[in-house]
Amino acid sequence: GWNISFPEKKGNNLVAMATVQDLQVAALAVLTLLAWREETVGADGFEHAGQFSLYWNLTSTVLYLLLAAVLICVVLGVLQRFNWHAKLKRLFFRLEEVLLPKRPHQVRQPVLKAAW
Repeated sequence: GWNISFPEKKGNNLVAMATVQDLQVAALAVLTLLAWREETVGADGFEHAGQFSLYWNLTSTVLYLLLAAVLICVVLGVLQRFNWHAKLKRLFFRLEEVLLPKRPHQVRQPVLKAAW
């Protein structure tokens, strides 16, 4: 097992108590991560515990992307079928008028400065 001990009294230069700036806390965090990784490493030094997880994550990501593509195609088909293009266009132009800043009515030309 792992057994780490630090002195009870800290030096005068160590002001931060149990924060990330404390070197003892940082060392313990690194050693905890090393110990956690050590648990899944095989006798040959390679990590074998995550192979199924790796393939499952890859497969599920591809399936989610396919599902998203199918849903987008279905939504586009429904929008074309019911001719919602004009309604959505009008809705988004109204949203643009409400949410975005208005254009100035009179645009002033900038002052032309002499180049000499």
